[in-house]
Amino acid sequence: MASLQKDGRHVCGGTLVNEDFVLSSADCFSSSATASDWTVVLGRQKQNGFNPFEVKLNVTDITLRNHTGPNAAALHLETPAPLSDSILPICVDTGRDFSVGSTCWVAGWGSGAGGEEQVLQEFQTSVVDCEDTSSDRICTEALTLEQEFSGGPLMCYQDGSWFLAGFLAADNKLTNGPQAVQEKSLVSRGSLVDRVFNTAV
Repeated sequence: MASLQKDGRHVCGGTLVNEDFVLSSADCFSSSATASDWTVVLGRQKQNGFNPFEVKLNVTDITLRNHTGPNAAALHLETPAPLSDSILPICVDTGRDFSVGSTCWVAGWGSGAGGEEQVLQEFQTSVVDCEDTSSDRICTEALTLEQEFSGGPLMCYQDGSWFLAGFLAADNKLTNGPQAVQEKSLVSRGSLVDRVFNTAV
């Protein structure tokens, strides 16, 4: 899990997909897509508190893909992420099928459930039928989230590994406070990650 920060403040979540790249939602960069404005923090458990294993990395490039459907962003790190037990990349979807009923998790920071220290939170959910929604979306049961969860991962465990099935976008009806999305949550589909990544490298 990555914390994307602007001016030293957490703005959105992100996901490390290899030593050089973090994936997030393009909606997180509406105020600025200038790489030098952003810092990626890895290994952080608390937004307010001591984090002995965290690493701060500069960003050299941000590639946005928002031609159609959900938006996605690839952040190229200035130096490779130092992998450890606290900092590990997630497997990329590459077209896997996360069928209806699959159990997955979302993660992120927020002042609500995370308390005063804003501890990293994980919430379990299940994949549901999107009905008439674009194939670049994956739908889950309703979630109660905060704005700071934008860009964070939807993670599913398959065949002994964690996969990035999608990421939360700012258009998921998130507000500055907790809000339960009515009926279902729309999440940008992880298969879009491969297209963004291929554009960025």
